[in-house]
Parts: sequence; structure tokens; C-alpha cells
Amino acid sequence: MGFKEDVARRVALLEQRNNIEDEIALIDSRLLEEHSYGTHDAGDWSLIVSHNRRLNPEAIQARYPVAQFPHLYKPAVNTEAVKKHIAPVELDELYSEGKPRLVVK
Repeated sequence: MGFKEDVARRVALLEQRNNIEDEIALIDSRLLEEHSYGTHDAGDWSLIVSHNRRLNPEAIQARYPVAQFPHLYKPAVNTEAVKKHIAPVELDELYSEGKPRLVVK
């Protein structure tokens, strides 16, 4: 395949993926409306509806402020502050290059 064909095929596949993701979301919504938590027989398959719990950082911060509970917190690099306060020449040395990104418009 040539360059133009590869780009056209990529666009077509992304459209298909978006349509598939939309349909899956619609099916998931119907399944969640119809089934409560637990395991449900679906012929050759089982549908498992389970909790998806995560700690809520905002709720923790509200109930356990860092000033009174410092042992519950850890320091982290503020990358926005680093970008403002480090010289561009030095800052450039602190980047790591990831996998190239493709954008087709």
C-alpha cells in the first residue's frame, strides 16, 4: 500500500472503531439497566456486574487535610512549576521522548 492508501485505511479503521465503541457503550448501558451486581448466565457466556470502587482524592483531602495528616500524603513534582522556573536549555534535558504520535486531519 502507498502513503495515501495507508492514511485512508487508517481513517476508515478509526471510524469503524468509533462506531464499535459507541455500540458497545449502548449495549453496556442496556445491560447495566437490566442487571444488578452479581453473575448472570448468558448461555455460553457469563455477565459479571461488579463494583468499580476507587478512593476519591478530593474526599480524602476534605476529611484529612495535609496539615493535620501529613503522613497520608507524598510530595510530587509540579511539572508546570518546573516549566516556569527552569531555563529552557536545562529543561530540554529533562524530557524523555515517547513513541511518536500520529494525527490525521
